Amino acid sequence: FNMRHFIEVQGEDVDLAQAFQWLQEKTLFAAGAILWNPVPGIEFSASDLVRNALISSFLHRPLDEQEAVYRELWLDPLQRRIKGGGGPVAFDGLLRAFLDGEDERRAAAAAATAA
Repeated sequence: FNMRHFIEVQGEDVDLAQAFQWLQEKTLFAAGAILWNPVPGIEFSASDLVRNALISSFLHRPLDEQEAVYRELWLDPLQRRIKGGGGPVAFDGLLRAFLDGEDERRAAAAAATAA
């Protein structure tokens, strides 16, 4: 079973970064994430989605500025500091731990407010 996607972009006011992120989300969270693909292409991780969301805010800038932002906001302060070289598995583990901690913090705050 091989599934291919085709997207036709029409018009001049389309935000291609947003279209790419939409497609990426579909591969991570929709049926595409559970389908078997005997010849996989690039597999996106949750950390890719977070990185792309952050960096997409700077797509209107020249490429050299985008690369500087990538290094300053993502690569140096985050990815290079993660144990295991900052690969997708290690980074996704960090994101999961952060989100789990955030869930616990919010639940505790809600319980304190309700009491």
